[in-house]
Amino acid sequence: MDNLVTSNIRQRPIRTLVSVAGVALGVSLVMLFTGLARGMANELQRRATNVRAELIFMRPGAVQLTSTTANLDTRYVDRLKQIEGVEEALPVIRYFFQGNKGIGLEQIDGVDWDIYARMNGINMVAGHGPQSMDEIVIDEDDVRTVVQSVPEVLGCHQIRTRGSADHAFMDLHVWLDGQTPLESAHATSHVVKDRLMKRFPQLADVVIHIEPPPPTPNAQ
Repeated sequence: MDNLVTSNIRQRPIRTLVSVAGVALGVSLVMLFTGLARGMANELQRRATNVRAELIFMRPGAVQLTSTTANLDTRYVDRLKQIEGVEEALPVIRYFFQGNKGIGLEQIDGVDWDIYARMNGINMVAGHGPQSMDEIVIDEDDVRTVVQSVPEVLGCHQIRTRGSADHAFMDLHVWLDGQTPLESAHATSHVVKDRLMKRFPQLADVVIHIEPPPPTPNAQ
């Protein structure tokens, strides 16, 4: 038997090589898709454990590798709420996309924040939830670091951003000494704006409101 196998390999090396490559490719693909499926299942399970909803209602085939088809009318929410025992219902759009760290997928869920927070008992200790459809998030600590790198600035607050991820608008209130001349305050606001737009290139414009710091030293 060994001699037969050896002789076949010697007489047909190309066919043998193609066969081995085909088997190796098949095994690799099985391992790859098994890993992806297991990773997605584990991620969905992890997310589900953080959601207090007892039932997740969707149509078969709604979840795809690239996205979740929003094929359920939001009027189903009102119908579900009419069922006895249902306290709250929330529509969700789930989007999958290629991750930026090797092989794998990442997931974003689109929800109505107020209902989602109430359903899951989420309380924000700082900042606020989304308040408009075009609101984007830029880390406020990063913004404060940039703003307060200007020596004349005493602090800032009420930082708001809106727009798209690559074309955003920001407005904020900046504290300057109450005795600062108007011309100097205007020049300082331009320095702050230039530094913000350099640090966050997605900003198309920044509106700065100059005001004196609050009377309480711990307010921000």
